[in-house]
Amino acid sequence: MSKLQSQKRRRQTDISRLQEYVYRIDPDSDYGTWITVLMVIFNETGNTEEGFQLADRWSSEGHEKYKGTKDVWSHWRHFKLDHPKPARLGTLIRMVEKKRNS
Repeated sequence: MSKLQSQKRRRQTDISRLQEYVYRIDPDSDYGTWITVLMVIFNETGNTEEGFQLADRWSSEGHEKYKGTKDVWSHWRHFKLDHPKPARLGTLIRMVEKKRNS
């Protein structure tokens, strides 16, 4: 397996693991929760198109608050990969565990 194939496979695995947690969060949650999930997806996928598509698909499952792809993009485009304290998968896992325990 080439290095590129290995990286692609790892990213796909990461995406599937990420999806496992993302879809446990209600996209109609409060704004802080929604934006944190978007930031986790952004950081974990390295600002890829695949990551943005996941963020938009997940957001669109919210029937009360989803305003469309342009709205998701208007937030996504302001995120930075070099943030000093990025939201990562661990943040999402803690959010899911907190929800489960409440």
